[in-house]
Amino acid sequence: MRTVSLAGWDDQVRTLPTTVYAPPPPRRRIVVIAVVLLMALLGTLLVSHHKGDITSMHRHWNVPARGSTIQYNDTYPLTEPQEHEDYTSYRIALITDQDKASKTEEGKSWESVMYKGELRQHRDGRYSFLQDPTPVVLSTTYNAKGRGAELSELQVFNGKLYTADDRTGIIYEVLGTRLVPRFILSDGSGNREKGFKIEWMTVKDNHLWIGGIGKDWTTAEGEFVNADPKWIKIVSPSGSVRHVDWRPAYHAVQQAAGIPDIGYLWHEAVAWSRDLLRWVFLPRRESSERYDETMDERRGTNLLITADVSFSDIHVSRIGEADPERGFSSFKIIPNSGGMHLLAVKSREVEGQLSSYITVLDAHNAQVILKDQKIADNKVEGVEFV
Repeated sequence: MRTVSLAGWDDQVRTLPTTVYAPPPPRRRIVVIAVVLLMALLGTLLVSHHKGDITSMHRHWNVPARGSTIQYNDTYPLTEPQEHEDYTSYRIALITDQDKASKTEEGKSWESVMYKGELRQHRDGRYSFLQDPTPVVLSTTYNAKGRGAELSELQVFNGKLYTADDRTGIIYEVLGTRLVPRFILSDGSGNREKGFKIEWMTVKDNHLWIGGIGKDWTTAEGEFVNADPKWIKIVSPSGSVRHVDWRPAYHAVQQAAGIPDIGYLWHEAVAWSRDLLRWVFLPRRESSERYDETMDERRGTNLLITADVSFSDIHVSRIGEADPERGFSSFKIIPNSGGMHLLAVKSREVEGQLSSYITVLDAHNAQVILKDQKIADNKVEGVEFV
């Protein structure tokens, strides 16, 4: 390594070496110009090929760089399933979004309740859920304008358990009863001061994909404000963050469901299936009319939507009976089910009254395997195998 004496650094910086420029011979100049023009033409073709093409967008963002030395920990679930004579049991966790009630009485911290339990996968095809008697309280001092710990999802990524605050845009690692901040995500393209309203997380190609409600942000009366909730974030195992405009994907899903542009689908439950190689959507709300804050409470849906990676092949079905006061807030694909069985959470939020339910669905046959089972009198918004 070349060292510079501090005593003479000023002279060395200001004394520039003398160089003489000699232009290349004419023939060499022609070759250089030709190469530059060829590279510019190729760049133009690549840009025009990718513009507006969902398939190209996904190829660009999905595939990790070749030669990457980052080691990914694909342990899932975090604890080994327990084999019994008549069933296999899985440990699961559920997280709550208590909105303004998350603020503690002393006003210096914010809390979320985590429920835990056991999902049993019976040999005869049935499922049952046993909830632990005592929940866990998670606490943090991080907040935005007096709001915090409004946790909306749980996701295992790279061997760790993460949760997301839809008020601050913070992704926390869950360590026992502690919430340790790992990432802060800004709204929209990533240049907003406001935190990203996180509603769903999933793992695809060893990257953490993070999304919001997937509809335009509007006033309470439905007046357009911005399209920031239609962006998603992709976090690599090393922690780098990419911001992707997912409007083409959300629009394709809405069109396939037969929802006009004035209406909307509200998304909180989205996942990538490694088994099916398809995106799976369980929308929370469905409406063919413009958004209205009061009416939205009774626009729950039973839609099940799957799409290939290019969003050119989209399947839409109805699963079970729709309850307009209940909507899907999270789901995970049950291990060893071939991507067919979904462990889902529904939440009800009507006139200030809250309740949440757990259910198991057969995505292949669009059937309910485990009917809604009440788990809490508050709003559960995330579920994960732990």
